[in-house]
Amino acid sequence: MVIKKMGLIKILPVIFFLVTPINIIITEPISADDNKLQDVSTIPTVEYILDQHQELHNGEVAIHQNVLFAQSFQPSMTPLTKVLIKIKKILIINEPLIVSIRKNLTEKDIVFLPLLGSQIPFNTFWVEFDFNDIEVEIDKTYYLVVRSTSSQSYWWLRQSNNTGDPYKRGQTWQSVDNGIHWDSLNDDHFFVDCTFQTYSYISQPDLYCEGTLSWTNITPGGSVVGQFTVENIGTPLSHLDWKIDTWSSWGTWTFSPSSGQNLKPEDNPTRVLVSITSPNITNANLTGMVKIININDESDFCIIEASLNTTKIKEKNYFQYCKHFEYFIKWIREFEKFLI
Repeated sequence: MVIKKMGLIKILPVIFFLVTPINIIITEPISADDNKLQDVSTIPTVEYILDQHQELHNGEVAIHQNVLFAQSFQPSMTPLTKVLIKIKKILIINEPLIVSIRKNLTEKDIVFLPLLGSQIPFNTFWVEFDFNDIEVEIDKTYYLVVRSTSSQSYWWLRQSNNTGDPYKRGQTWQSVDNGIHWDSLNDDHFFVDCTFQTYSYISQPDLYCEGTLSWTNITPGGSVVGQFTVENIGTPLSHLDWKIDTWSSWGTWTFSPSSGQNLKPEDNPTRVLVSITSPNITNANLTGMVKIININDESDFCIIEASLNTTKIKEKNYFQYCKHFEYFIKWIREFEKFLI
């Protein structure tokens, strides 16, 4: 009885593996310049939104060595964060299936991501390609290119008919010479579109400032300098427009720069140089702040604390000099008496 139980325990995981859909992606997406946009640990949580899609299918196209297919589309949102395509695999394939995004079919990839054959389940599934987020232009045509070096075929499901266009913002293209030349599968009365989904999210900047401004023992009316940094810690590829909104009334303040546009999380923090001519007040302990705001959302702001202390000017003691002169006159008179 114990032996039978052990055998059943070994069999159950195998059965579970065969009947459960598997959708695994490579954790290292690749951009055209092989640069990672941002450390994953710092990326804010976002809610993905389905943008462009075509989900009908009554056939498929075969993707294998030298034979490539592409689906054109026009995004209505930016950034483009991931795509899904519906793939059927019926044979064991070791070579990867590669998905890329291009601006032109014969130009280089903007971003691409390969999935090994072992990562693509058998039968038919939506397969996710979660590459590095890229900025796209709204309503501009892009191409989702699918290819493989395998001699065995991956099958990309597609919809074709002569009664209407399944996806009116693009079409399917084919290359039989490894991407050198491309031909549309559409004609005047026949439409072909492959299955796909593109995803985006609401891009949200987030203003963050770091630094303090503190000066001590400053001569009244003297000049001092300091600095702080401004950065965008919002969603990847978000754009931040910022400006110095208010500052303390004491002294004369100068900021360089005093504002900025299109600051992205992928950019280095902006360093703001501060120059102040201190007020002509002795022995002053001044405190204040600098307020920086997100121009497009004034509820998003940060505060840089500021303080400045001026010195007490030592007054000349003229009384002391008069006292010395008085002693000198007295000494002269005593000396005159001695001479007489």
